[in-house]
Amino acid sequence: MRRTAFAILLCITSAASAHPTVHPFDPDGSIATFPTAISDNKHIAGYFADAEGTVHGFLRDTNRDTTTVFDPAGSGETIPSAVNDAGEVAGHFVDADGKTHGFLRDAAGGIVAFDVRRGTDTSAAAINASGVVAGSVTLRGHSRGFIRQPDGSVVVFVVPHALGGTRATGINDPGTVAGYWQDKRSFYHGFVRAEDGTITTFDAPDAALTVPVQINNDGVVTGSIMGNDEDIHAFVRQADGTGSSFDVPQGFQTYGTGTDDRGNLYGEYADASGHFHGFVRHHGGDLTLFDGPGAAETTVSAAAFRGLTVAGSRPTCCTAITGRAEAKTTMRSHLLGMLFAAGAATAAPGDPQYFTFDVDGAAQTTPTALNAARQVTGYYYNPVNVAHGFVRNADGTIATFDPNPSHTTLPAAINDAGAITGQSGRKGFLRDADGTMFVFRFPEAKQTLPAGINMSGAITGSVRIHKRTHGFLRRPDGSGIVFDAHGARLTAPVSINVFGAIAGSYTDRDINVHGFVRDPDGTITSFDPPNSTATAPVRIDDNGVVVGTYIASGSARAFFRAADGTTTSFVVSRSRATYGVGLDDRGSLYGYYIDADDVLHGFVRRSGGQVVSFDVPDSAGTRVMDVNANGVTTGFFSRAGATHAFLRTR
Repeated sequence: MRRTAFAILLCITSAASAHPTVHPFDPDGSIATFPTAISDNKHIAGYFADAEGTVHGFLRDTNRDTTTVFDPAGSGETIPSAVNDAGEVAGHFVDADGKTHGFLRDAAGGIVAFDVRRGTDTSAAAINASGVVAGSVTLRGHSRGFIRQPDGSVVVFVVPHALGGTRATGINDPGTVAGYWQDKRSFYHGFVRAEDGTITTFDAPDAALTVPVQINNDGVVTGSIMGNDEDIHAFVRQADGTGSSFDVPQGFQTYGTGTDDRGNLYGEYADASGHFHGFVRHHGGDLTLFDGPGAAETTVSAAAFRGLTVAGSRPTCCTAITGRAEAKTTMRSHLLGMLFAAGAATAAPGDPQYFTFDVDGAAQTTPTALNAARQVTGYYYNPVNVAHGFVRNADGTIATFDPNPSHTTLPAAINDAGAITGQSGRKGFLRDADGTMFVFRFPEAKQTLPAGINMSGAITGSVRIHKRTHGFLRRPDGSGIVFDAHGARLTAPVSINVFGAIAGSYTDRDINVHGFVRDPDGTITSFDPPNSTATAPVRIDDNGVVVGTYIASGSARAFFRAADGTTTSFVVSRSRATYGVGLDDRGSLYGYYIDADDVLHGFVRRSGGQVVSFDVPDSAGTRVMDVNANGVTTGFFSRAGATHAFLRTR
């Protein structure tokens, strides 16, 4: 699915007069566009992925309807984070060695890369009207905040008692910095740092975890919290230290993005189906909800605070918002990761974090699938070696289930609404998000094996009928069809995307295995990567990209195939076998590989080609089973002869 950015001008003289004007846009060559920041005069900064999966930065001048694409020298991945009225852009980029550096692009297009002295992973997060940049850097294994002046001088700071790290997220024109810090228990708290260096820490009312994301020129801080009720709420902290939280009445999660100088709060919320929409809570208490044009989902990345104390050229009646449709924002995934990190091993903010878990009483816990809300499904074996299903929610709670207690339960897939499908004995099952379950099978089928489910509830998989295995599509209304690839003696679908496109493999009459894609209209296209002797897709995403593994010259190699048929293959250096699992929304490929000693390890290959190998700490082997659009992975690992489950943030 193409992800399209948009800009909104929302007049806020009163709630009744709020009529958004929407301006969709994409940089040339973009297959997915991610705006991250907007200035008072409607400069929009962000990044996009091209057809080859490479991530570039962009700056859009909404007044002139122009978009400029840019990358710092040596960048394999460019991520702008902030833009000011002068058109200066700050952010970070990743080089060919996988190292992260800060950058500042001036209004004329000149780009300066910078690193904080003796630090690694320098990342700029915010810039004010004077060109002062705030961000974070890793020093001695922990994150520190930094402030960089226009002359290049840098001050590094740490919140007292921040044993887990300090991360700056915003800076206003007077020079006050906002952000969050991590205590020794891995809990997150907010802070503001005045221009004279005075640091004040705070937590929003009733907050278990506090993550600020913006500070405006009046010193008002906006962000999100995980409350003591374990739900996510937006919060606003006034300059005098008073604060309040807010929820969209019909929302299940509410995230704060920014507050303008008139006291209007902007953000996004999730509805009962897990889809996100934008909102404005007006200073008088009225509420405006909005979506991008034709969008199934709308996220709000940033809000400019055009008001009385800002020297802008636009009327004070209007506030600019930027966001995108059909995608989860980097902001939200980052916040959820930080809020979710309370149960993780201590790590510097921004570093990948691992959450290990087991079902109570399980002899072995095996995750199989993960959704955007970080719900994990899979199966576990009890002490007598019977498999049962489970779902682990984002708050760490685990529910076990069996559609038919007398049969083995093997969940295979979960959609973003939380619906799960899989195998119960020789039948398929569907478990709705509310826990309602029922089993199904196709007529005359000896065995029904569901493998994938999309957001509408359509299910695909395999059925065994008259000694042959066929593919099937079960529609949300319960009707279905059986199908086969041309010349197939066995058809095995594995994944279905939001449009109903299905990917899988089939075996021909000569016992050769090939990949296929079945379009929503029923057209089936067979494919193989070059020199493949066996092709095994595992996933098709909403952009039509297929990921999987193939065999060439006797070894396993990962691949991803674009919707136009272009195929890219990949092998981890010095591995015996490399297996592809999925792509995230930045075009990074995730999977696992086997080293020369037959040990399993996870890997991520970034869009620029950089490869990072990873393992659960203190494990004897790590296998990745699934990845969501935000780069969160799940799988299992070995430790002391036992197998356990894990969740890893990006």
